[in-house]
Amino acid sequence: MGVVISYSALPVRDWAKGMIIGLISAVPVMILVVAEDPKSVIPMFIMSTILGGLVGFFTGKYAR
Repeated sequence: MGVVISYSALPVRDWAKGMIIGLISAVPVMILVVAEDPKSVIPMFIMSTILGGLVGFFTGKYAR
């Protein structure tokens, strides 16, 4: 996820780009997990958003 976030060229702020890509990359896993344990999708959604935003923020700040 970090490589995809750092090399993507979305026309939004770096942290928003990370959040968007983090959520998009987590959707297939969430689809597989929802059949087995529907309650675990919410923490996965939250953590993907937070971690993607952090990766995007730090990539934008230090990788340029």
